[in-house]
Amino acid sequence: MAYYQVNLRDMIAELGEEETKNILSSYLCPKNADIEYFLKNKAIEFAKQGIAATHLVFTDLREVPVLIGYFALSNKTIHISKRALNYNYQRRIKRFATPYDSGYMLSTLLIAQLGKNFTNEYNKLITGDELLKMALDKVKQLGHHPPGYVISANFFYTHKLPKPST
Repeated sequence: MAYYQVNLRDMIAELGEEETKNILSSYLCPKNADIEYFLKNKAIEFAKQGIAATHLVFTDLREVPVLIGYFALSNKTIHISKRALNYNYQRRIKRFATPYDSGYMLSTLLIAQLGKNFTNEYNKLITGDELLKMALDKVKQLGHHPPGYVISANFFYTHKLPKPST
């Protein structure tokens, strides 16, 4: 199945805000209400302000484009205490972090949101692995992958992991 991505900011420029909101309104994510809330209520404003870049993932179903998922990328700063690092790690981290009195500030690219659309079982048209790979590929495409650059993500597990066999 072929997938294609549309940057939310580009969609707004081409279709207008009202039509974009209409497309986003069809998105459902019963496994995590925050994922759904962000797309429907915050993504457009965040795109306008440059806070987060939201990428919508579509596929064609019977020659009609359907929204099957999305991911949002944002910048994030991580603070690392000097006490948390031994001398060798402090020396290494100085190459790509900004030192300050009690530690280091490290710029990261955050995969802030990532979710599949459960409307009409569209979630079955793409795997979470495929969606995550698209987000990581977008990070590479944007050029955020020099040595030492950090990509961060927060995950919410929606089902239990299998118990290890003994």
